[in-house]
Amino acid sequence: MARIIGKVLPERLKTYLEENRRADEGSAILLATIDGEGLPHFAMLSAWEVLPEDGRLRIATYKSSTTTRNMKERGSVALAFIDREMSYYVKGVAEFIRFEETINPPVAVFRVNISAVLEEEVSSEISQGIKYRKDSQIEPHKEVFELLSRR
Repeated sequence: MARIIGKVLPERLKTYLEENRRADEGSAILLATIDGEGLPHFAMLSAWEVLPEDGRLRIATYKSSTTTRNMKERGSVALAFIDREMSYYVKGVAEFIRFEETINPPVAVFRVNISAVLEEEVSSEISQGIKYRKDSQIEPHKEVFELLSRR
């Protein structure tokens, strides 16, 4: 059962994101948006595409994706951070900042104003979350994170 723990990311989750950025393999972050029919739409992000700020997150999604369109048009988002020793959900409203075409593929940058952070109280052990392995030939992970770090 999940319980609200506030509107700020806990240090444990910030550390988790930093550690995932340094690794060649990490846990995918599920991002849920609302589509034009009012139904949930899911996408997966890496820790390279999520930057914590005070009471907010910056995220990058592919410029031409359904996820980007949904966030621009409706704004409501939820992110799920699930791994072996933790499970957090973040609810908020995405605000479009800009398109960035200096990297390939081009991305959209959003600021997510956090409305609630929930921690799941798991009664059973999670053996692992959804994993990914970085492929520098496909995605410019470091460039995306550096882009998010710019104000």
